[in-house]
Amino acid sequence: MREMLRGARPGSAVDLVGTAIGTVALDRVIAGQDVRGGDVLIGLESAGLHSNGYTLARRVLLEQGGLALDDHVPELGCTLADELLRPTTIYVRPVLPLLEAGLPIRALAHLTGDGLFNLVRTVRAVGFDVERWPEVPPIFGLVQRLGRIADEEMYGTFNMGVGFALVVAREGVDRVSAMLADAGLRVHLLGHAVDDAERTIRFRPRRLIGRGGHFTRA
Repeated sequence: MREMLRGARPGSAVDLVGTAIGTVALDRVIAGQDVRGGDVLIGLESAGLHSNGYTLARRVLLEQGGLALDDHVPELGCTLADELLRPTTIYVRPVLPLLEAGLPIRALAHLTGDGLFNLVRTVRAVGFDVERWPEVPPIFGLVQRLGRIADEEMYGTFNMGVGFALVVAREGVDRVSAMLADAGLRVHLLGHAVDDAERTIRFRPRRLIGRGGHFTRA
């Protein structure tokens, strides 16, 4: 916690905490228990760093990179502070209508801390073959360059441009994609689930293979 609570000036940090509690009927819980090989992985674009990875990003950008919060960073098109304070995209409102419509949603995942490995927290043991990925936002390229961080760590830590993922049965993909696009989200068909007891993630855009929370080069 001490590592996280550091303001621009010594002793100036403040910790603000909020908690939300809800209920869901047990027969409506979606925990990936019904995911099957061949189900489609759909990704929704993020707005940037979102709410995870800031400890590493701050160390890289401010300490290693020597940037100040009010520095205008050309590759970001704004000040560093504006980029770091960019609001997290909240996906609840666009996703709830999908569930209410009874569409075949097999799993849902925020790609926050641990990056792509959030995909394999499903109850049923499956892996994923990720064949495509949207353009990575500039903030991640900046963090990677200044911190000299390998792809293996970046994709296992940050959302890298996809903040939320859905696993959908093939017959529901078109309608799910259309409803999400109508809600103003950028939707990407990333790949598909595979039956795999080892929960392997094959990330083809960067030739990475992930198992047990770690990526290696394919």
